[in-house]
Amino acid sequence: MKRLLSVILCSVILFSLAVPAFATPEQASEQTIIYDDGETKIVGYEDTQGNTILEEYTGGQLTQRDTILKNDPYNIQEEYFSYGSTPSIEQKTINVLDYGTITNPPVLTRSNLIPCHAGKIFYRTPDDYSPTAYYEYSLDCVCYKTPEIQTTYTVTNFAGKLITLVGLIAGSLNAPFTIINAFLSQILWSLGIGIVSGALSKPFSDTLSCKATEYTWELTDRGNRYHTKNVYGGKYVINDALSNRNGETYYDGYVPGDWGKQSLAVLFHNEMFSYTIFDVVRWG
Repeated sequence: MKRLLSVILCSVILFSLAVPAFATPEQASEQTIIYDDGETKIVGYEDTQGNTILEEYTGGQLTQRDTILKNDPYNIQEEYFSYGSTPSIEQKTINVLDYGTITNPPVLTRSNLIPCHAGKIFYRTPDDYSPTAYYEYSLDCVCYKTPEIQTTYTVTNFAGKLITLVGLIAGSLNAPFTIINAFLSQILWSLGIGIVSGALSKPFSDTLSCKATEYTWELTDRGNRYHTKNVYGGKYVINDALSNRNGETYYDGYVPGDWGKQSLAVLFHNEMFSYTIFDVVRWG
């Protein structure tokens, strides 16, 4: 009886461990749902290396992952996941130029930055040695911007999956997927294109344009000049080069227009300091 019980318990353990699992990149941002019809769901997030990750789930299982590299957005790494007795991953790299043409390609380096803002933020936190006293500290914040970059991407008769199209446009225009998704959904609707099992219902053709200004903030602890960090943001104006269908402006990350707002001071503090209780004293 003891041997039989041991065999049963071992079998239960073995079967429970046979569930296929695939590694997921370490996330630096929360997942954003790009599309969800109850069967197919596409989410996006940024990993700790600054790469954009798009993932497609079918029936709750990961079926495709696209990685748009921060320093090489034109080449997109695609992974296809299959399940069964022997789970497997198929990998390939696609290039945005294989599906369309780019004019006025963006400058992908952060050279030739233009100073656009400088200021200080002063904080205080309760002093550990006196319940009525405070420890004060501050940040130097310097912002640089790139010249405005106009990029146009023309897609001709793309017939494939929505996750791939989002990746192609995000990679070609060098803009965050959250912004691309908000714009692309309007374009697909206006062209009468639906989504069936994660794929476009008919071929997609259009010319998309993006004017981008990227911001680099240099944060420096004024009490310790060796404690520094760079954080980033951007301003994006997306439109359709043929019909000017959309000309809305989007902001992503840390931008100079938020200077003076409590939310920006808190975010900068969280980037640089570990105090959980603090006040923003003033701006300078």
